[in-house]
Amino acid sequence: MTTLEAIGFSLAGGGIVFSTAMCLFGCAVRSRSIYIAPRCTARPKETIYNPNPSHPSQNRGSPIFGWIPWALGLTYPQMLEGVPGTGTRKKGMEGSLLKVNLDGVVLLRFHGMCLRVSLLGTILCLVVILPLNLSAQCYNVDDEDANVTSLCLDTTVYNKTDFEKTTLANIPQLSNSQFERIWGGGYGGLLGRLYTIVFCSWIITFYVFYTARKEWLDIHAMRRVYYLESDVWGERKRELQKTPLLDPHDNDGDDDYFDQEDDNDLDIDSKSGANDNCTDHDDDDS
Repeated sequence: MTTLEAIGFSLAGGGIVFSTAMCLFGCAVRSRSIYIAPRCTARPKETIYNPNPSHPSQNRGSPIFGWIPWALGLTYPQMLEGVPGTGTRKKGMEGSLLKVNLDGVVLLRFHGMCLRVSLLGTILCLVVILPLNLSAQCYNVDDEDANVTSLCLDTTVYNKTDFEKTTLANIPQLSNSQFERIWGGGYGGLLGRLYTIVFCSWIITFYVFYTARKEWLDIHAMRRVYYLESDVWGERKRELQKTPLLDPHDNDGDDDYFDQEDDNDLDIDSKSGANDNCTDHDDDDS
C-alpha cells in the first residue's frame, strides 16, 4: 500500500534525476552545443550563450539556472516578432532574429494555463482539503450514535496508511439510514466536509472554463494580428533586400542581385509585380 515514506523516496529519486539533468544541460549551454539549439547551427554561438555579453538581451546569467528567468521574461509578442540577441550577424545583435511561430506560442500558452490550474488546485488541496481529510477520522459524533462510533473504532475499516489518512478514504462512511438523519447530531460536520471538497472541485472547474475562454480570445486576437493581417511577403522581401545575393557566374565583382533574364533570376520587385498581375487576372476570372 502507498505510504508517505514511499512517496518521499520517489520524490527524492526524482529530485536527484532532475538535478543531474539540469547540471548536464548547464554544461551543454556553457559549451554552446548546437544539439540543444539546432536552429542556431548557422548562427553565432553567442545566440546560445554569451559568457561576456555586451547587451542586456544576451545577459542570461549562469548557464545552469540563469536561462530560466530569462525565458520566463520573454513576452509572446517578442517570440512572434523575434527574440532579441538571436540575430544572424555581429554575434547575434544584427540580422534576422529567431522567431516562434503561432503554433509554438499556442503550445506555450497551453502549458501556462495548465500550470495556473495546477497551482490553484495545489493551494486548495493543501489549505482546505488536506486538513479536512486529516482530521476526519472518528469525527466528533454523538455518543448515542453507536453505529458511527463502532465504525470509527473498527480497525478493519480504518486501519489506514499515513497516506490514506490524507485522502477522502479517511472520512467515515455513512449508510443510507444515516443519510436520512444527516442534519442531526454530529452528521452535519461530516456532510460539511464532503460538500467542502465538492465546492473546491467546482472552483477548479469554473477556473478552467474561465481560463480556457480567455486563452481562446487572446489566441484568436494573436492569430488575426500576426497571421491574417501580417505582411509576410513584405517582411521577407525586406529581409532579402538586406542580403547580398551574388551571382556565381558574375566575374565583375559587383553586388548586383541578378544579371540573367530568366524568371528564376528576376529581381524581387519584378517577382512581386508578376504576382500582383496573376492576382488581378484571378480576380477578373472570378
